[in-house]
Amino acid sequence: MQPSALALALALISTAACGRKEADAAEAAPAPPSFREPSAGPRAPSARAFGLDLGAATYADVQAHTKRLGLTCKDTSIRALMQEKREAELAKAAERGEDAVSSASWVKKKSKREGNPQIRFSCPDTPAAVLSDRPRPTSTGRFLLVLDSDDLPLRHASYQRTHDDHAAALADFEDAVAAFSATYGPPTGRVGELPRPDEGGKVHFPPAQAFEARWEYADLLIKVTALQFGRHRVTIGERVEVPHGVRPDAPAKPAG
Repeated sequence: MQPSALALALALISTAACGRKEADAAEAAPAPPSFREPSAGPRAPSARAFGLDLGAATYADVQAHTKRLGLTCKDTSIRALMQEKREAELAKAAERGEDAVSSASWVKKKSKREGNPQIRFSCPDTPAAVLSDRPRPTSTGRFLLVLDSDDLPLRHASYQRTHDDHAAALADFEDAVAAFSATYGPPTGRVGELPRPDEGGKVHFPPAQAFEARWEYADLLIKVTALQFGRHRVTIGERVEVPHGVRPDAPAKPAG
């Protein structure tokens, strides 16, 4: 092969390799989130929950707040978990003395699911007494904070806990509804009729039946839920979030 032909062949190989890299990068690159304006209707009088302002709090604010509360939290999104696994596999390869490039090439290839930039900042085993926004009945559960990406404000905040005692679960549910009603007024919607104590004071939530109180605004959705599922335990949830698809800063910036 003549030198000029060899150079041409090498150039073609290099161009093809670059094309594959660019295609892989394009496949892995996250598409920028797209949002809509809030629908017509009343805006929430407040978007503060668990000591944070939805629509305004940044990822740094979220991290600082949970640190002040003494919580142990981490990003549990698919992207973060896969990156954690990838780094662990590369570390194992290095410990075995293997070339990370050749032995762990599969680790470097990112899946399409990793293109989602969402952050799910989860704090398991959070005592209710630690949350700083209001006193709550005794419980321990998961405190979750969700942002669409690390440069967009807080969209979702929730606290989910489980009770073995159904009477305690009912009291927790009613306490949360009363707390939100003080800010937002009576619920705008309900699902299910809550069980009442019997003559002996015992409460029994029927299995797999959902109960809900909710407050709906153009820029905010609040829910208190109860569900008895598995081992006769009742899960109580509080969640405050910017409605799905609405721009996350809507509560802080009403005019788009």
